[in-house]
Amino acid sequence: MANIRKVERKGTGARGYAWEVRYRDPQRRDRSKTFRTKGEAEAFADSVETDIARGFYLDPRLGKKTFGVWSDEWLEARRAEIKPTTYMSYRGLLDNTCCRRSGAAPWPGFVRSTSSDSSGPCQTAAYRARVCAKRAGCSR
Repeated sequence: MANIRKVERKGTGARGYAWEVRYRDPQRRDRSKTFRTKGEAEAFADSVETDIARGFYLDPRLGKKTFGVWSDEWLEARRAEIKPTTYMSYRGLLDNTCCRRSGAAPWPGFVRSTSSDSSGPCQTAAYRARVCAKRAGCSR
């Protein structure tokens, strides 16, 4: 549940107040964002609540990480659970296609929802890999 409240602005402008939306992400961390109008704040609060409920919530901080860094972390985290040949195959695909084209591009990482509904499209590593390939322009 997102809360909206009127807050006083520090700067002196035409308006001396703003509207702050406070909410909790799927990992239960407190987040907030400030808007100029109450309508903008209400629209944002509604969209965040809907995204969280459907499992589509994207952590805004993860958009600062490049695709190359994200893919390296993703692959290394799975190294122990996949065979060495599979690891080398994935590494080759990333190095020769996806990362070569979009390694420096920002990547809004997917955050798995804590919702019990696992039918959301952001729930599996296979889906993330397909999205990666499509965004990088290396789909089959």
